[in-house]
Amino acid sequence: LHADLLASEQRHGLFASIQQDVGERLKLTGDFIYSERENDQAVPRGNASATMFGPGAANPAQVNPFFILPAGVAAGTSSISVNFSADQLLGSGAHIKSNVDTTYGRFDAEYELTDSWRFNAGYVVGLDSSRQQNFGQLCGSCFNLAINGTTNGGGSTTAPSVPGQPTVVQNTPLTTANSLNPFGGGTSAAVLTALTDSGQIQVGDQTIRNTYFSFDGKVFSMRGGEAQLAIGGELIDYKLDQDIVRPNNTGPASTGSAQLFIPYARDVKSAYAELYLPFTDSFAANISTRYDDYSDVGSTTNPKLALNWEIGDAVMLRANYAEAFVAPALTSRGSNSVGLTGESGFSGIAGQALPG
Repeated sequence: LHADLLASEQRHGLFASIQQDVGERLKLTGDFIYSERENDQAVPRGNASATMFGPGAANPAQVNPFFILPAGVAAGTSSISVNFSADQLLGSGAHIKSNVDTTYGRFDAEYELTDSWRFNAGYVVGLDSSRQQNFGQLCGSCFNLAINGTTNGGGSTTAPSVPGQPTVVQNTPLTTANSLNPFGGGTSAAVLTALTDSGQIQVGDQTIRNTYFSFDGKVFSMRGGEAQLAIGGELIDYKLDQDIVRPNNTGPASTGSAQLFIPYARDVKSAYAELYLPFTDSFAANISTRYDDYSDVGSTTNPKLALNWEIGDAVMLRANYAEAFVAPALTSRGSNSVGLTGESGFSGIAGQALPG
């Protein structure tokens, strides 16, 4: 087994922040962050299983010239099941390389309207680009083709291994030039090359843009102090573009891959209000509510009530009631009628229309 427990990793980062007072009431703040991470991890070649046919098989074209009847198997048996570990034959070399670039920027302004009220507004933008490439792992359909002459692990010439795959690709008649010998040497260089022709790439580009504002300050005096009010709103825009290319189980990836592009998008309009009421020095209430309007999953209003009662110097009783809503992840929505996502297995999409 050739694999890394921990991937090699390189990181680079840059951070900058600046603050500037403009007069006595206005404060400006700007932040910038950039980070880059790259990983490279050796992984196993992979395993596969398929039926191997020998003399006496129903279809002579599927007879593997390297067929050997294992000890203890009845003479005349025309097929065996081969469980194959590619690491022993192919050695090391499979690896997964990934890198992520993240950029973040924030501009914030805070203005004191009066001695007791202030206004805050800002803008945030974040960009994240991730890329993952898989190299040298076992091409399962190539293994099947070299063992029994079809892309079906069981050797069927009519039933695809994967539902939705349009047809069964065949590699017959099998000869020493296009077959795999799972028992020893003799496999041609062309077959060995095809067994690791399984490259895949996944790219994800994410952006977030957030504009926000708020007012907060004192509204009136109470026995326990000043009642305070905060109101605000924000607009958030999310985007995620996924672009994935993977083998489509019809042979080597270089000649049989499928591409999937899925653009996700969501914007959220929000407003909130929060009121703090100090009834006495030892008893206070916090009342708030938030409204969110999602472009894809509807709207929701969530209230919250919190009470604090300080009985003594060392004892405080707290009580809370709150409602909350968490929107489903962008990637939980499929791109088409069958709910295909970037995390879905790629098998079986060859006959489907792809978005984009």
